[in-house]
Amino acid sequence: MAPRAGGRYLPRVTGKTGVSSPVRARVQAALGRAGLFVVILELASYAAIALLNPRLDRPIQRTPALYRVLQQGIEARLGEQETQYELDTVLGWRYTVGYRLGFHHLNAQNLRSAREYDTVSSPGVLRVAAFGDSFVYGSELPEEDAWAGQIEARFPAIEVLNYGVRGYGDDQAYLRYRLEGHALHPQVVVLGFIPDDLNRLVSVYRQFWTTQVPAFTKPRLLVGPGDSLRVVPPPIRREADYRRYLGRPRDIRDLGTLDTWYEPAVYEDPLYDWSATVRLATAAWIRLKRGSLDPGRLVRRGIFNDRSEAYRLQLRVCEAFAREARAHGEVPVVLLLPDDRSVTRIRAGGVPVYAPLRADLARLAVPVLDVGDAFRDQPAAVKQEEWFQQGGHYSRAGSEVVARWLGPRLSAAYTPLSPPPSGRAVSRELR
Repeated sequence: MAPRAGGRYLPRVTGKTGVSSPVRARVQAALGRAGLFVVILELASYAAIALLNPRLDRPIQRTPALYRVLQQGIEARLGEQETQYELDTVLGWRYTVGYRLGFHHLNAQNLRSAREYDTVSSPGVLRVAAFGDSFVYGSELPEEDAWAGQIEARFPAIEVLNYGVRGYGDDQAYLRYRLEGHALHPQVVVLGFIPDDLNRLVSVYRQFWTTQVPAFTKPRLLVGPGDSLRVVPPPIRREADYRRYLGRPRDIRDLGTLDTWYEPAVYEDPLYDWSATVRLATAAWIRLKRGSLDPGRLVRRGIFNDRSEAYRLQLRVCEAFAREARAHGEVPVVLLLPDDRSVTRIRAGGVPVYAPLRADLARLAVPVLDVGDAFRDQPAAVKQEEWFQQGGHYSRAGSEVVARWLGPRLSAAYTPLSPPPSGRAVSRELR
């Protein structure tokens, strides 16, 4: 304190702030330490991201880099001259009719086959129509080595119409069944399911989940009153629709409205681009939320979470598929196709991740065949690696396990049904 005339004392004032030099020095030191801590934290976060990214299926990136990846996918799509895929206003995408490259053959009926099928099957031949994704299509294999082709070769009294399309969820497979499934008069119709299909049901733009797929959008089914299903069409239905996102990449955020895998914390938080620490913390939070904190997560305690939106939607799709098939005089079958991880659990005496789905389908009287039973019954000496390919699909040997087990069961499943009542509008299932 400084003395003044009259015996009074006043605080020493330094500068215009009214803060004494010692206090100001302490504040400056604290700010310096905080700034240094932030710099060290940022550098450590940058280093951690650089170490983690090669190990992650989806690298941690700033949004300009994410937009660029998405744009590159669109540019690749627009630049393709001859492509295996084409846009579809209802399904999102489909294979190109008549496409041929290597061992990929699509016939004039847009089925995977080198031959055309008659409108009805020959007398004494059971016609099966199989809908689903790449595990139905038989990716990574020639058509004769896929399980559908092997069934036709091993069981002359069965023919399998292969409607599988890579990347489909069962919502798209079901919609394709409704559009095309009755035209060739199958007696048995199959809806194939693999564990990864569940996450596709709650997706619109698949590249929000993984950039390892073509830049397509898909329809989104929603459960309405009375468990009815409503279709929201795919947002990109024409090639021209893509150009909007090339010029204004931030508009890609609009595709996330009904997409569970769209993360506002990534695309809409301005701090995400400015701070590596925020990016790292956001990525950790997303993984933690999806893995254990979100009550609506897909998997809980190692099996499907029956409270998740995707699971409830899967049940409704399977029910609708079975109901419509029966109304057309067809025998429905939901075919559970285990992936590599599921087969590992089954062979170890455990249950696959889709065990609740099998139980609930049986409870709902939806016919189900679980190919996991076929792999469980194989000799223990057979190495599991023989059944799967590098890309995760069944090998020729794995497809043989499926075909040998499935063929007789498809024959046994078929019992002629009464034709549907005349004039019944089964297509009212979806509005």
